[in-house]
Amino acid sequence: MPHTIRVTRIAPNLSVGNQFHCFYNYSDDIAVIHVCQDPCHQHAVGYRNSLPTTHPNYWFLEDRNHLYLNIINSDRPIFYTATVFVKALAFIRAQIDRRRVLIHSNEGLSRGPSVALLYLAKMTDLVSDASYDAAAADFSNLYPQYQPQRGIVTYLRREWENLKLPSENGSRQAP
Repeated sequence: MPHTIRVTRIAPNLSVGNQFHCFYNYSDDIAVIHVCQDPCHQHAVGYRNSLPTTHPNYWFLEDRNHLYLNIINSDRPIFYTATVFVKALAFIRAQIDRRRVLIHSNEGLSRGPSVALLYLAKMTDLVSDASYDAAAADFSNLYPQYQPQRGIVTYLRREWENLKLPSENGSRQAP
């Protein structure tokens, strides 16, 4: 039986939720990006509190159709890196034509929706790619609950032009 998602659908095959939508089992009809260190990344990698930065799965762990990102909410942009955002873009692109993609964070207000916003801006025509602020304005029409933390906003504004897949040649796919 397919896994039922009761979350906010923001585009075809793309939904955003919170940690109550989190699950760890595998299902052929859904891929999940867990945009939270606690409890998801910690559960998947098998640690508590913090992980040494030298650990091979420090930033992310991809396990079949689950991607666990080590991202926390912070008012400081130092806790964000292109590594996790570019990995999330590649994961969504690889999954979205084959199955639904659920992106969730703890509250479903900042980190998870920011990953969805980035995908829609960089990989589709549903959200402007002109700047983070233009993308956020468009995205808020699709997901009115979007309330990004100051740190992720600062990071995305500063790095907007650099956050894209390496093989990207400016082409964006239709939704």
